[in-house]
Amino acid sequence: MAVALVFVIIQMQQKTAKRLLWYRMTATVIGLVAVSFIGVWSVIILMLAGILRVGVALYFAYNPNTKTIFKVIAGILIIALIITLNIIFWEGWISIFSMVFGASMVVMYLQKTAKTIRKFGILVGILGVTFYVIQLMPMNIAIELLALISVIVGIIRLDRATQDKKPAMVFTVRDFVENIDTASPPPRQDAIFKSNP
Repeated sequence: MAVALVFVIIQMQQKTAKRLLWYRMTATVIGLVAVSFIGVWSVIILMLAGILRVGVALYFAYNPNTKTIFKVIAGILIIALIITLNIIFWEGWISIFSMVFGASMVVMYLQKTAKTIRKFGILVGILGVTFYVIQLMPMNIAIELLALISVIVGIIRLDRATQDKKPAMVFTVRDFVENIDTASPPPRQDAIFKSNP
């Protein structure tokens, strides 16, 4: 699980959505293997749904020209699957929180850019920390906190830094001439001659 945590932290430090999603996929697969040894079927099945979620996001990352409606339908279907699985493995009202947490992750990973994924990552991170605080699971709280810190660091290091490095807008004489307001008509020649003594 420690190896999976490393990938979870590194994922939010990637510049592209593809690389971010591949790191997430690796982390989820490693986590699935680790959980498989414990044999908790509800967790295993939910993690398989997580792999499907990231897999679909990767498909859209490699096919950016896919119509938005297909992405929306895919997102709805995955969220419906997560809700269904939580109902099957119902553990009381906390399962409702699990549905919200899972659905927010679907929306997050279906974003087009790593920058947007990180923005959603703040909300998802807060939900994750809250979810495990309610369940009194210190190890998972620590993991979600580290992931949330990684999101914030990624935003500061990559997104804000990129924004600050944008070149200043420089106008040339040609730009100035092309943008002169030509709405008012030029002065008449006779008016020019009259103004000169």
